[in-house]
Amino acid sequence: MQSRALYRNIARWRLALTRPRITYTVRVPLRATDVLYQQIPAAEFRPTNGAWQGRQLERWMLALHFNADKEPAALALFAPDGDGWQMQETQVRVRYRGMGLEDALMRQAEAIWKAGNVDLEGLP
Repeated sequence: MQSRALYRNIARWRLALTRPRITYTVRVPLRATDVLYQQIPAAEFRPTNGAWQGRQLERWMLALHFNADKEPAALALFAPDGDGWQMQETQVRVRYRGMGLEDALMRQAEAIWKAGNVDLEGLP
């Protein structure tokens, strides 16, 4: 159902009408698992050459939040792939599917990597 054009158009229209305040945060795992992570505003995350704050990044997550909601509306996981980085998976909460949040996450990720002069490959 969510892949149909009518559903996507209605979902995007609903998003445009509600005009939520969108914020982005980055989650950097502290250990080998994603259970413990450091969460920072996306504007403060500036990785260079696959490292951040002196440590090599194995992966990181970008979260999109609506208004003051603590639970993200959408998440994207990025991991190294060859010479660059690639989006490995996305998760969008059911109530927000079809709104184009994956595209918004991709635009924000590209802005983060461009600011750090890092190659982000495999993205549309």
